[in-house]
Amino acid sequence: MIYNICGFYGYGNLGDEGILYAIMDTIRSIDKSPAFMISTTLNSELRDKYHQSIQKEFPEVLAIRDTYDTRNDYDVFILGGGNLNWGYGWRLALSAFASGKKTMNYGVGYTPHIGAPLYHKKLNNLYRDFLNQFDVVTVRDDYSYRLLREMGAKPYLTMCPAFNLLLYPDPTTEKYGVVVCPRFEDSDEVGKPVSNKPQIDWIVERLKQYHDKVTFLPMAENDLQLCKEIKYEIPNPSVIIRPETPRKAKKIISRSSLVISGGRYHAVLWSIAHNIPHELAPTNRYDKTTLLMINTSNPEHLYKRELVNKTLLEDLINNG
Repeated sequence: MIYNICGFYGYGNLGDEGILYAIMDTIRSIDKSPAFMISTTLNSELRDKYHQSIQKEFPEVLAIRDTYDTRNDYDVFILGGGNLNWGYGWRLALSAFASGKKTMNYGVGYTPHIGAPLYHKKLNNLYRDFLNQFDVVTVRDDYSYRLLREMGAKPYLTMCPAFNLLLYPDPTTEKYGVVVCPRFEDSDEVGKPVSNKPQIDWIVERLKQYHDKVTFLPMAENDLQLCKEIKYEIPNPSVIIRPETPRKAKKIISRSSLVISGGRYHAVLWSIAHNIPHELAPTNRYDKTTLLMINTSNPEHLYKRELVNKTLLEDLINNG
């Protein structure tokens, strides 16, 4: 079968890439000869580069397409993972509905704060009717589940697909000490400029409490500058590692003694997946409801919840 997976992919965010990798890992475990198309908002030049890059790990990827490309030469459409803006990929989804494709909204997070001003309560009937066109809708957190239920949609509560991302095969036993994942932000939800200094100051003070080596792990390109600024301010022996793939990032976190996140969701998620202690900067503006949910859940519970994504997708592929 050919699977068209739509999401915020190709921009160098290791968390988003982890979602895509995990979805394709799951499909590989169900379908022994899959082919993939990835739909994202990259321009044509970046799509070509991204295609070459991702084929190193997934040679089954046939093409990287724009989200406005409504060709329906595939079998299954997946709107995949992450906190997606209201309306992201909906043109492509409508094409899939109209052409009778199998469809799944896969582990997406929906909040009123993401994608504003495209969210408004007066449009709840529109959102409900759109989401109910999917054969299967799963969401990654309790808040999204309640929100969609209140508007009349019929979601399953699962987990972010990246929770169960397969690790990079590494025969070494290298340890990474305290892993730091800051989150660069230049504006808030309404476009007002914000400063990263409070986050930097908090992380620097926390690191002064530890004598272990520090590994800076920028989860996105913009985070690299924050890593450099914090590194300059601390006495600890430290290194900056920018992994090529999300598997390597998850491996680094799995071999840390502590994870400090400036608001990076997947840094916290992967620390919980591998029973690594973690701290979250109080300065972060990330959706605290989502982070609270994963902070108060045990790994085994989240592991089982994420597997529901696979069960539902397998049923859709084989019986839908």
